[in-house]
Amino acid sequence: QLSHQPVVLAPALSLFFCQGTDTALNNATAVLRSLIWLLLLQQPCLISHLLQKYKESGADLFRDQNAFIALSEAFRNMLKDPELKPVYLAVDALDECAQGRSELVRLISTSLTLSQKVKWLLSSRPEVDLLAELKYPGTNFTDASNSLVELDTQRLAEPVNAYIDHKLIALRCRKGYNDSVLAEVSREVRQRAENTFLWVALAFKVLDTVHGRYAVKRITEMPPGLSELYDHMMTRIEAGQMIEPQDCKTVLVVTSLTFRPLAIAELSVLADLPSDVAETAIEMCGSFLTITEGTVNLIHQSAKDYLEKNYQSRLQPAGPSQGHAEIGRRSIDAMSSILRQNMYNLDLGFK
Repeated sequence: QLSHQPVVLAPALSLFFCQGTDTALNNATAVLRSLIWLLLLQQPCLISHLLQKYKESGADLFRDQNAFIALSEAFRNMLKDPELKPVYLAVDALDECAQGRSELVRLISTSLTLSQKVKWLLSSRPEVDLLAELKYPGTNFTDASNSLVELDTQRLAEPVNAYIDHKLIALRCRKGYNDSVLAEVSREVRQRAENTFLWVALAFKVLDTVHGRYAVKRITEMPPGLSELYDHMMTRIEAGQMIEPQDCKTVLVVTSLTFRPLAIAELSVLADLPSDVAETAIEMCGSFLTITEGTVNLIHQSAKDYLEKNYQSRLQPAGPSQGHAEIGRRSIDAMSSILRQNMYNLDLGFK
């Protein structure tokens, strides 16, 4: 609908993608800071509401422990500004907001009562009941609640099917994927996907390296349900022949335990693997890991949850403490091999 409106009249869009595996992207302050930044890029006239706060607090406005409170006040003032133009605010994977989610949801709920020019699009896994959280006590929510629309998993069937159709079209140019094979793949994927985009994405990622002759067999080997699918992928990693399966597990241990995403070179050091072996391990763990601009990330919060839950049974029987100890030892070894005392050979005045 937006594409049919004149550009001048089309509401602006500010969005944020929460990522539970990245401490810079899994908290309420990061969400609000980014939404405000994008909103100001689109509507600079609102900057005055932030400037006053900035004059009072300086750069700490954006990063100290009270940042969310100060930014929230500035944000509410922006929404009440009569110069505000219509805007859509989107937050994806709100369940992965590990710090301050309740405060963020409360702010979202309040914003619905401040301006009719603001619309929110929120997504979350089912275990977080956003609709209930939005209707928290203490807010004049009677009118705003009527504007809420919930899309449950059953209503995802149509967009998931559209995504499957898109992926099937991409397979047409691959060897062995004739109309008959594509029809069987389509039927099996739709039956197993359970309206889950990630399951579909992982299934077609596997097919990227499979000849059409074997495509249906590979799909039927994949169980429905993400946890079961991750189990299946781990079993395939353990049966791998290109490199030692333990090298893959070491890479998964490091990526699941570190507190931020790692560059490939960092991962190579912390896993104590040559860079080419580390890169091969990342490729073999493609159902769990992805590389973005040279940085290795877990593919989804559900992958992190699976690895944490099954850490001792699938990765390291000694447990996470042993993994942390090994990461620490390798870090010290790497620094010790490069750094040295008194690197400028200064005369310290004693022997």
